[in-house]
Amino acid sequence: MNPRTIRGSSLRDALSRVRANLGEDAVVLETRPLPELETGAGAPYEILAASAIESRDHLQLDHVETLGDVTTLLHTVRKELRELQSSIPSSSVTEETLAETLVHPLEEMRATLERLEGNRGDPADRSADGDPFVHELIIGGVEPVLARILSERARTRAAPTSGLRIARVPDLHAEFIRCLSVTQPLWSLGAPKAVAMVGPTGVGKTRTIAKLATLSTFVHNRSVGVISTDVKRIGGTETLETLAELAGVPFEAVSDVQDLKAALGAMGARDLVLVDTPGVSPWDDDGLAGLDAMFAATGLERHLVLTSDTPADRARLLGKRFGGSHLRSLIVTKVDESAGPGSVLSGVWGTGLPISHVCDGQSIPDTCHAIDPERWSERVVGTRT
Repeated sequence: MNPRTIRGSSLRDALSRVRANLGEDAVVLETRPLPELETGAGAPYEILAASAIESRDHLQLDHVETLGDVTTLLHTVRKELRELQSSIPSSSVTEETLAETLVHPLEEMRATLERLEGNRGDPADRSADGDPFVHELIIGGVEPVLARILSERARTRAAPTSGLRIARVPDLHAEFIRCLSVTQPLWSLGAPKAVAMVGPTGVGKTRTIAKLATLSTFVHNRSVGVISTDVKRIGGTETLETLAELAGVPFEAVSDVQDLKAALGAMGARDLVLVDTPGVSPWDDDGLAGLDAMFAATGLERHLVLTSDTPADRARLLGKRFGGSHLRSLIVTKVDESAGPGSVLSGVWGTGLPISHVCDGQSIPDTCHAIDPERWSERVVGTRT
């Protein structure tokens, strides 16, 4: 956008010059008096404005009729009233004079409000085509319903609390960061910890443990132990057993709570003990009850593993079924198979859990990472200044 600075002998004169130079639909970005140039007729005004088309390109909007436009117009009318009251002798001001002076701005404001009301609709029904901020978030992988919510929140934060000094663009980058709750990765925990991965079948719990065990051992210099309780599934323990042997990490496969307690006791001096659990359907009450009994008997921490394409509403259900308030963090897998990095937000939104790790590939261990909200947000929407 290429805004222009236009001066006039009064606010009304400056606005007339803006309309003459930039058209009737010009957008006022800022107004300010110039008292240093004041004469007997009153203080001149300076307006920073742009044509409607240029402003629309800058904001990446398909329309100009936004709350910001209305606020700008209201601000302009208010300042024009003040200018009129201060520059015209009170004895010469009549109701008819003020009405004639303000008829055009008020009609313009009314028309803008009517267009805004007609286009507003329910934010949940706003299409990506009608809101480029929503579109940008969706392109970055954010679930559409969450993209609309983030866009509305960003717009609300960008709106001025009183008056308008300068038009602002909603900061999607900052809004995404506010919503992306994170916590420390497991390998950074100070005291020795025994943690279990829980979640439905097929989310990648076993491979995630393999990645965490390797990274913790070779990159972060932690002493690690691995335990698998997934002994009924064909091939449930082989991957971890082979990896543990290659990495020199102790491994145990256990079939009941007593064996699990014994294995945990044997590995008690390790910095981090990772426990794999069998995948369970969220509707398998018996299977979930078995997991609850195991955690009650051992005191293991629970960390929920979900794929990045899990919608927020399903993530909410899975969070409740697999431990609710007992869950400590969220691990998001298969980000490389999702619509984009913004997809991780669904799990956070649905479960209310902070993310400790994300996994974005099959390679071990290179595709498991702690998450930095700033850098992750830049992958989704970039930064705005």
